[in-house]
Amino acid sequence: MRSDVYSLGMVLYELLAGCLPFESSRMATPGAMLEVWRRTTTTRPSAAFAAAADEQRRRIATMRGAQPQDLSRRLLDDLDWIVLKALDVDPEQRYQTVSEFAADLERHLDDRPVIAGPPSRRYRIRKFVQRHRWACLAATAILLAILAGLVGTGLAMRRALAAEAAAQTEAAKAIAVNEFLRDMLGEAAPRKTRGESVTVLELLDRAAADLESPEQKARFTRQPLLEAALRRTIGITYDELGEPGRALVHLRRAVVLHDRHSPPGAREAVEVLSRNAAAEWRLGEDLERAEALNRRVLAARLADPDTELTKLASAYNNLATTLSDQDRFAEASEALEQALAIYERIRAAPGGLDRDTRINYSRSLNNLGTLYNDQERWDEAIGVLEHTLVLRRELWGDVSPDVSVALNNLAFALDGAGRYDEAAERYRKSLAVKQTVYPETHVEIAWTQSNLARSLAEIGRLDEARDLARRAAEALAQSVGESSWLYGSALSVSASLEADAGEPGALAQQRRAHGILEAALGADHRRTQAAAAAIAELDGDGTWR
Repeated sequence: MRSDVYSLGMVLYELLAGCLPFESSRMATPGAMLEVWRRTTTTRPSAAFAAAADEQRRRIATMRGAQPQDLSRRLLDDLDWIVLKALDVDPEQRYQTVSEFAADLERHLDDRPVIAGPPSRRYRIRKFVQRHRWACLAATAILLAILAGLVGTGLAMRRALAAEAAAQTEAAKAIAVNEFLRDMLGEAAPRKTRGESVTVLELLDRAAADLESPEQKARFTRQPLLEAALRRTIGITYDELGEPGRALVHLRRAVVLHDRHSPPGAREAVEVLSRNAAAEWRLGEDLERAEALNRRVLAARLADPDTELTKLASAYNNLATTLSDQDRFAEASEALEQALAIYERIRAAPGGLDRDTRINYSRSLNNLGTLYNDQERWDEAIGVLEHTLVLRRELWGDVSPDVSVALNNLAFALDGAGRYDEAAERYRKSLAVKQTVYPETHVEIAWTQSNLARSLAEIGRLDEARDLARRAAEALAQSVGESSWLYGSALSVSASLEADAGEPGALAQQRRAHGILEAALGADHRRTQAAAAAIAELDGDGTWR
């Protein structure tokens, strides 16, 4: 449950500040990871928002229906404290349940003191005044009448009423994302759950179901882009929690709504396209669809004269990833060259690469290493991915999703080069980080488990490898479904290890894996052909010939 609180805290941080909260110190060994991580601090959402470039701050505030200075003021204190408590590196210091987290957000919304805040008298007095502003205003008015007379009191009251009306108008501007978050977390309040624990996914499922109610449908008929905004938020949250299949229900609908009601090239519509493409790629059922969406994003970025260079580079980078996964290596290489050339232009300009640009640059480097892996250019892959890992540790420390991905991909290259002990060590490091930052059923954890199983088998630890491979395949069947090439690949690994142990069901399992891979990737794909080659080497009893 505390990992649910942490995951939801990450979502809330991004919704409030417009960026992710990862920031940590470096760690030298896997055994030291958790201890060092506990000593790190997370930047307050208000500070992260304040540190963003002016254009980015305006864009983030506009998406939240506010002016930058107003959003900065709203993030201070309560929301800072609540988010930092949810993301505390020490699980014992976090909210112990999602219900407790939701209850504190309700206190904030009701202008009551939050448990994440300081227990000072000054803070409690301020919250009392906010909660009973009309009574306080009345008391102030009486005092002013005594001190300054009825004329002064009337003026003060008019000003107070005007300020109150302005505050109510500003509050009414809150966009659908904030409304959705409040309603979703309200479902975890103790009066709703009656003491029962609820997970983030359960809350999301309830919020998603509410979108189908007659009241909401009537509302969306009048405001289709409101529906698009809500579905975008739900879809992104599902995807970040490792549920791309559920995410796509909402992201695909959001794309349809923007296609119908947004002007061509609208930036919010392009962002939804990009998120949809990413979820399609992660699900792994239809890479051609993911490619088509990424090409639409790239075309929109190229057509917009005000497109940020980093967004254009990311569009090339994302297209390269879907092309590489389809074994279209020459096209993928060309797209990556375009992305890296853009980063070189930025590096040469005054100011060079800022932090956000370095993060995106590391993703293009990571994908270049992955492209070399796909082509079995192991030495080149190792060089690029070692550089990527250094860069990401400089950016994030050792505990972040980006570092865990770089470790996984470097381990894959080491395994391909026959350096199995080194590969297993880095897979374990990657897995340790992923198990810290992701829910236990997340696709990233299962994928690294499947990869680690291959390396363990090569160094003679077959029993451990078989157990890990089975668990990885089962987890992927749950998270991405049995039509995904990710599941088919993990099932193939598991089948090969079962054959190593002489299990009679290995042949049938490998044939099933081959069918999934052929349907998702095509008969000529290297993963499909590897499964076919394994079938050819198996006897009818499931043992190797």
